[in-house]
Amino acid sequence: PTRNPWQWFRYNLLSANPVPSAEGVVGSGIQMGTGTISATVSQYSDFATGSTLLQDTAIDSIAENFSEQLGYRAGLSVDTICRIELDTLASTTDLAPAGANLTSSDLRRAKALLNGVDVRGKEGTDMLGIIHPYVLYDIMSDNTAGGFIDVMRYSQPEVAMTGEVGKIEGVRLVKSTNVKTSSDAAPNTLYTTYVVGKGAMGVVSPPGNAPSKVTDPQKQAFQVNIIQG
Repeated sequence: PTRNPWQWFRYNLLSANPVPSAEGVVGSGIQMGTGTISATVSQYSDFATGSTLLQDTAIDSIAENFSEQLGYRAGLSVDTICRIELDTLASTTDLAPAGANLTSSDLRRAKALLNGVDVRGKEGTDMLGIIHPYVLYDIMSDNTAGGFIDVMRYSQPEVAMTGEVGKIEGVRLVKSTNVKTSSDAAPNTLYTTYVVGKGAMGVVSPPGNAPSKVTDPQKQAFQVNIIQG
C-alpha cells in the first residue's frame, strides 16, 4: 500500500554548550529534536502513439525521437512541479533587488540572509542559485570587484553541476529558463532568481518505481516504455 503523505524527518540544529564539564559528574543528556516535513506523492505519466506506416516511411527512428521528446517533457514537468513549490513561499521570502536589475550585491545579500538564520550550504559551503539567462547577462555584465566567476575559472571545473555556469561569492549559479515571471510585457518582465541551501527540497522514489540500470542519477531519472503493436 502507498503511504500518503510521505514524511521526512530533519534534525533541529543544536545550540552551543559554553559550560565546562565538572570532574566526576556525568551531566545531563541531550534531547534530540526533529522537524517533520510532509509531501503528497502523486504519479505523472504521458504517452504518444505512432503508426506502423509512420515507422516504415520516416527517414529516422520514430521510437527514438518519441523517447527523447517524452524524456524532455518528463524532466520539464518535474522541474516545474519543484519550481511551483518554491513559488508558493514567495510571499515570505521574496527580496526585491536594490537597483533596476539584479547585481552581484543582491546575491551576496541573499547568501548572507540564509547564513544569518543558520542555513547550511547546498554544495559544501556554497548556496545554489537558479537564474534565467536574461538575468545572468546582467550579473555577468556587473564589473564590480568580487563579481561573477566563470565555471572554467574554477580550480576544478570538472566538479561543476549540470547546467552550472559560474558562481558569485558562495552562490553557484545554474542557468534555467523555467523560472517564475511577472505578467508585465517585455521589456518590463521580471524573472525570479532562486537561492537555496541544504534541505531546501526533498525527493522520493517509491520502492520499485525508480528506473532500473541507472548509471548517472544526474541524467537518468525517468523510464520510457516502448510497446510495439
